[in-house]
Order: sequence, then structure tokens, then C-alpha cells
Amino acid sequence: MTYHDHHGKREFWLEYYEQDRLDFDWLLPFEPLSTLIFSTLTHFDSYRTAKVLDVGCGSSSVLTSLNELGWADLTGIDYNAVVIEKMTKKTEAVKDQIRFIQMDSLAMDFPEETFSHILDKAHLDCILSGHQSIKKSKIYLKNVFKILQKGGFFICISTGSPDRRLSLLQSIGWEIRHSKVCYLAKEDREHEIDLMLYDEVPGDDKFRQEFQANLTKRQSTDRAADPCYHVYICQKASN
Repeated sequence: MTYHDHHGKREFWLEYYEQDRLDFDWLLPFEPLSTLIFSTLTHFDSYRTAKVLDVGCGSSSVLTSLNELGWADLTGIDYNAVVIEKMTKKTEAVKDQIRFIQMDSLAMDFPEETFSHILDKAHLDCILSGHQSIKKSKIYLKNVFKILQKGGFFICISTGSPDRRLSLLQSIGWEIRHSKVCYLAKEDREHEIDLMLYDEVPGDDKFRQEFQANLTKRQSTDRAADPCYHVYICQKASN
């Protein structure tokens, strides 16, 4: 995905969500993201006490999908009142477990160390595409760090490769693990898996070679449609 200046402007998103865009997920759908979220759990059933915040949630299905798997303390924030109203109505039946709040990520009004997990799907990318991007991104990340519990995880999904994101993320002071997730459409290969962790491509050596060859071909023919995304799992120190 290529970002443009308008992705950093509120006017664009206000108009964008005036349209009927429920269940729209930027970058990654829930399935590959869930693997990364569950990898942060200290034991199998610790999701029962997890407190999750989705920043710039839009109309993503991430929180509703987590709820279907038993997660019951879920919050989504977005500065767009239209999409917050739509998502609140959609989740009315589980309003005691999922809440949506109109809130600016640069001025998040939560007590310190509220959440065990904070999710960001392209929200940091959008901030970086707008006016005063570095200043605003540092304000945002400091806010995230403040409301994240000790030992908690900030999971940031981005189009930005480590050479463009790591220095910014490292300036906050957490431990960072990076994963690369790549996409190949079905027409590029015979296999049925659309999304996979780049470092954990399933199958035998022949499939791995085919995957890499098709990925290289896609990247060389259409740089604007790079099928790879980057996931930064940032953990706040426990002490």
C-alpha cells in the first residue's frame, strides 16, 4: 500500500467513513494478526484477563474477532464520530465486552498502565504521512507507552521497513521484535494460503523456493504494490 498526504488528514477519513465501510481491514485481516497477538500471551488462558486497545480502529473486525475467541475487555478508539457510532451499533449485543470511543490518539484520556495490549494497524503510518509527522508520531508513541501496562505489548502493523521505523520505535524505550508478513494472490501460485509469516513459510523446500520466486517477481514488476508488511511487537519492561 502506498500512502499519500491525504491519509494524514482528518477530512479524508471523515469523508471515507461517511460511506458504508463496515468490516474493512487495512493491511492485514484478522487471521495472520491473531497468530502474532496470541504469541504474546504468557499462558494459554491469559487472554481472559487481557485488556486490549485498538487505536484508530476504523471499521476493523479485529476486536469483534477477538471477542468471538473469548477476549472480553476490548476498546476501540477513533476520532471519527461516524465510524464509532456504526461500530457501537454493530456490537450492541456485546457492549459489556467491547466499547468504541471517539478519541484522538494524540490526546488519549486513559489512566496510566490501563492496557495489556495496544494494536495499531497503519495508524502510525497515517500519522507519518501527515503534517508535522515526526512530532505527532512521537507524541502518539509516548501516549501509547504511558497507558500500556508494564510487561504489555504494543503491536504495530506497518508498511514501513525496519530502516524506516525502528529508530522511531526504539526511541521510546521498549524491546522490539520484528516479523515480516507477505501476501501472494492465488493467481501467483497453486497453493491456497494467501497470507503467511515470511520467516515461517509452510511446506517443503520446493514451495519455499516457489514462494520466494513469485514474491521477487511481484516486487520487481510493481513496486507500489509491495505485498509485504511489517509487524513490530514492542514490549514494555516489567519493572
